[in-house]
Amino acid sequence: MKTVMVFGTFDGVHPGHEYFLEEAKKLGGRLVVCIARDSVVVELKGHQPKRPEIERREALAECTVVDEVFYGDRELGSWKILEEVKPDLIALGYDQTALKEEIEAWIAAHGLKIETVTISSHRPDLYKSSLIPPPAGDRSGRASA
Repeated sequence: MKTVMVFGTFDGVHPGHEYFLEEAKKLGGRLVVCIARDSVVVELKGHQPKRPEIERREALAECTVVDEVFYGDRELGSWKILEEVKPDLIALGYDQTALKEEIEAWIAAHGLKIETVTISSHRPDLYKSSLIPPPAGDRSGRASA
């Protein structure tokens, strides 16, 4: 059974995420999701996520296609999570080109045999997290995108 790993912020699981996760699951028998730590989201995007990492993890754990959810590394570029999970394949989203380059360079530098694939988009004009407003009653005061 192949282990497929995906990475993301997953700040509100929307139909675009569901499509991505379902397509990734089709690539192997076990789907592992790695969610970005709040501190990493701030470093990458310049703002806090809409939902804290614990809520994002809980939401993904409820997705029927997801077998396991991990928090990502606290240090960008360390990729300790890859050594821990040892996936056979990493599925990346259509908009994760920089991440794909970084992961592939790390895999090559460490002599590992982990394949990467890119999943096509599913209505990015509607289902991109930055386009979706925060849930009603969200009083976090965090930037919405």
